[in-house]
Amino acid sequence: GFSLNVIWLSLIQRLKIAAPIGVIVALLAMGLLYQVSEKKFTSLAQLQILDTQPFLVFRTQDHSLDFAQTQIELLKSPYIITKAIADDQLVQTIPELREIQGREDAITWVGQRLKAQRIGRSEIYSVSFSTKVPKSSQRMVESIVKAYLDYQVENTNANRVQIQKTLD
Repeated sequence: GFSLNVIWLSLIQRLKIAAPIGVIVALLAMGLLYQVSEKKFTSLAQLQILDTQPFLVFRTQDHSLDFAQTQIELLKSPYIITKAIADDQLVQTIPELREIQGREDAITWVGQRLKAQRIGRSEIYSVSFSTKVPKSSQRMVESIVKAYLDYQVENTNANRVQIQKTLD
């Protein structure tokens, strides 16, 4: 008939062969995966983005309830990415951008790897970028944040001038 003892002995006998083979195959698979997988380094910056648009004298009617989300979309926009790449000459200094030159659009390539997201329910947002070279991801995050902040300063100054003209 059917005996659990016979099944157990058969299993133990085959385990002596299957276990070492399984370990060897697993180690070979891990080594292969390590060799073919792309190593990624991620750099991170944090920004405070207010939930509502700042105002000088009075709140205007056109303030957006989605101001912070608009700022995130602006930060990841082709305009800011283009400004960062051009202002800091990133094509010359980031190896990955040189590699894709002529094959892929640099703005799209950066946009696909650039992440910006809110941290919890705070006004703090993280901006991150991943590349194969640690210095590249750091330089890209710095350039994107700088381009975004430069844009904000320019925009604030233009608004201030416009308000001053209106008040004069």
